[in-house]
Amino acid sequence: MNKSIFYWAVAACIAVCNISCGSDDSDSSNPPSSQLSTPTYAEKAVAYSISNNEVKATSDDGVCLTGLNFTESGKAIIEVTKDGKKKYVTYNVAISGDTYTITDNSGKLIGTVKSSVTRGSKSATINVSITITINGVTYTFTTNSAAADMAFATMTGGDALKNIARTWTINNMKLTLESEDPDFKSLSMTEQSGKLSAFVAEVKKRDTGFSNEDIDQLNKEVKSITLDQTGLLCIEYSDGGSDAATWSWSGGNYSNIALKLKDSEMGNKFIQDNTKIAVEFSGTLCKFTLTTTLDREGKKPFVATLNLVMQPK
Repeated sequence: MNKSIFYWAVAACIAVCNISCGSDDSDSSNPPSSQLSTPTYAEKAVAYSISNNEVKATSDDGVCLTGLNFTESGKAIIEVTKDGKKKYVTYNVAISGDTYTITDNSGKLIGTVKSSVTRGSKSATINVSITITINGVTYTFTTNSAAADMAFATMTGGDALKNIARTWTINNMKLTLESEDPDFKSLSMTEQSGKLSAFVAEVKKRDTGFSNEDIDQLNKEVKSITLDQTGLLCIEYSDGGSDAATWSWSGGNYSNIALKLKDSEMGNKFIQDNTKIAVEFSGTLCKFTLTTTLDREGKKPFVATLNLVMQPK
């Protein structure tokens, strides 16, 4: 899928990730205005990284299960790899003891993963029995006693980290397009949902330098955005698709995050590694702000700002 303007537009909302180790720091110099309620699985969330192509799909030996993130707010983000390329799918998870029960949004059982988790341990043995569907293709993974690396609660951030590490839904979005070029008609538009498609017609009216194919990638609806304390950021779409990247704090006051793209196909002229997103908490809401500049041949630069106001799911 062409990911150009689409990934720029949802960069604030864009896997199993690079883990940076550190202790929890509760003394943030820019603390959120209020402490949100604790997510259901805050003390049970864990990320598993599976290497050596140990867990293969029964229907296709070239597809391997390489990552499982069970997040603080009850999301199961599953990573599969084929020929070095990664794909993701997002489900729901209930955690009880050493069993992770995975279901889809209709309540259909996707399968289970079993593992005894010891906080502080870096390795585990997992038993997997799941059947997942990605881009219309179904894969079944079954294995006993597969070796996996574990990560949980590895980032610093104190209350800011506790607040941001959860699943969010879009309250409203505001897209602003501006340029000093006198021939460019600016745009400022707010949508009271996660429907990026609402911006398509208006963006096409502007001389943005984007192709219609690029702009048509906005024909998506963001269902939810999940961040976890191991550095995973995942977008779940209403059509069942998912995309994932890593995130980390940028600067020392926990008010900005940087994205790290794991898949080179995600990178484009709108979003590159270490794209910065400003984060602001107000009450129970969280606001992401991304501003990007696009140089245009023979014309003055084009500036785009996307504001996302989100609420806990």
